[in-house]
Amino acid sequence: RAVMQALSRFNRMRAHQEAVLRDMLMILGEASRPHPDITRVPSGDLWEMAEFALYDLIEFDNFLTENSPTG
Repeated sequence: RAVMQALSRFNRMRAHQEAVLRDMLMILGEASRPHPDITRVPSGDLWEMAEFALYDLIEFDNFLTENSPTG
């Protein structure tokens, strides 16, 4: 029973977090992008990395589903 409660709570938290991440991605997409000289670092562009990171976090559930033994 405790495991099921924990899984249920995790699912509720995940749904809330996904909504927040989608909002953040939308805000980033609507914001005026700074000049690339400002956001460029040796490992890439921080603006693009932020977009990719948010997208990856949003799609994490799909990754788990697609890569699980039962998925």
